Amino acid sequence: MKPPKAHAIGSRKDYRAFIGGVDRYDFMGALQFNVLTTLGLRAHHRLLDIGCGSLRVGRLLMMYLNPSCYYGIEPEKWLIDEAIEHECGRDLVKLKQPTFSYDSNFECGKFGVRFDYFLAQSVFSHATQHQINLCFMEVSKSISSNGYFVFTYVKGDTDWVGSHWAYPKCVPYTESFMKNVSEQNGLYLFEIEPPVPSGQTWSIATPIANKNSIAYLESSTLQDINNRLVYYRQRLNMLENTGFIRFYLAVKTYATKIKMKIKGQA
Repeated sequence: MKPPKAHAIGSRKDYRAFIGGVDRYDFMGALQFNVLTTLGLRAHHRLLDIGCGSLRVGRLLMMYLNPSCYYGIEPEKWLIDEAIEHECGRDLVKLKQPTFSYDSNFECGKFGVRFDYFLAQSVFSHATQHQINLCFMEVSKSISSNGYFVFTYVKGDTDWVGSHWAYPKCVPYTESFMKNVSEQNGLYLFEIEPPVPSGQTWSIATPIANKNSIAYLESSTLQDINNRLVYYRQRLNMLENTGFIRFYLAVKTYATKIKMKIKGQA
């Protein structure tokens, strides 16, 4: 079945098109969900989806998280309403009890809880420097001591100096700017590699006191690689010790010797 005809990105005629390409709505939702769960998101964690839009990933997170654990901030209320009507259904909302705010100033503290995870996917790619600073400041006030702020931005060689929200245009920022904003708000930033390229740079910010968790993530990755190497070595040893493989190697060795002998006589 062919996908439905797409409206232009940013079009108010389609709740999917308004937040990005219609043909990538499902893909981007799945990508964000995979990144978060890979980073340790579990059902009991509280997550705040900043710029949750038409619940591209929110519909998946609501099903995954325990009731009252999914929160969203989105100034365009109609996007959430349309997503509930056409993507989630009111029964899921009733069951999972998400909490939404229609604020445009990133006021994370108004929920009155500490969050384990924050997500801001493709928010800073349209935001001003002031808005990015404001968002980090708000996140720093509500993040748990071992929480993660997962976000994306368009990495460039210069920092955009505009004074207004730039949607649907994408604007660049340097890595040094993002790191400075993080540090000024008591957060330590590092980049991560998503499972597949998404066109933006993925990063995590965590309280500076929790930055040792980076070593844990990195060592986990290295340990995983080492475990895989050990596993494949063991498999190789097992194969080499099977009767068929031993016979094959013996024949191959014998054939090589015959060829060398014939070549020497030529």
